[in-house]
Amino acid sequence: METLTLPTEAQPTAQPAPGCPACDAPRLGAFCHECGHPHAPARLTLRKLWRDFAARFLKLENGLLLTFRALLWQPGVVSKAYVEGQRRRYVNPIAYFTISLAVGLLTFGLYEAKMEAHMYEQFAGQAGLEDLSDAYGEDAAALFARQFVQLFSDYYNFFGFLICVPFVLFLRLFFGGAPHHYNLAEIAVWGTYTLAQASLIGALLAPLSLVMSIGAYSGISIFINFLYAWLMAKGFVEAKFSNRILCVIAFAAGFLAYMLFFGVFAFGYGVYTSLLN
Repeated sequence: METLTLPTEAQPTAQPAPGCPACDAPRLGAFCHECGHPHAPARLTLRKLWRDFAARFLKLENGLLLTFRALLWQPGVVSKAYVEGQRRRYVNPIAYFTISLAVGLLTFGLYEAKMEAHMYEQFAGQAGLEDLSDAYGEDAAALFARQFVQLFSDYYNFFGFLICVPFVLFLRLFFGGAPHHYNLAEIAVWGTYTLAQASLIGALLAPLSLVMSIGAYSGISIFINFLYAWLMAKGFVEAKFSNRILCVIAFAAGFLAYMLFFGVFAFGYGVYTSLLN
């Protein structure tokens, strides 16, 4: 006797739960176990947008303000903490340096005209510019001053990062061996945080250029860099006099290498633009 088989309804296939919206990891709770992103974020509003910004940059427990405050007098301590794993507490050193350069570029407009006037005074005293003025059909000193400021403005961020390279290499030379045994990446964190803080403070002091000469403001900026080169040893290496001197020498050597490259680059840029004209 044949058995009558009744058709059964097809069971719906279970759809896999969507992964984390940030990293696509499986959902195992209210927050992602891989990156910490909330699994059910509320719809984006202006209020939430501001809260996200404030949480990332304005909190005193972590973020930009904490990093700035901690780096004021203890760049070595912050660098050591970051190298040893406290990386959610502080802004990434490269990101922090990028922020400092962005602030510097924004404040550059405060003293751009003064810098051009200062460079004009420097070029105007050079011999042989009268012949060049006849060739260009305009004041050669004014042309060179304008090109110099334009070069500085166009490549501001590039030159800012460029000074890190020789500085970090000299620090690696001085502190990479015994007894510290820091690798290049750890030294780079130390040097980048230090230069970023000095650059950011120099940029925040840019309004001083409105009430003083460009030479005086530049002198203050250079002094701030040397000051932080002196302060950076404490917390990362032993804060003894010899280590502080080595940090200052590393910055001085890096700064000279940077100025040499800048001079060669500026000369090549001037020759190139002259040929185009």
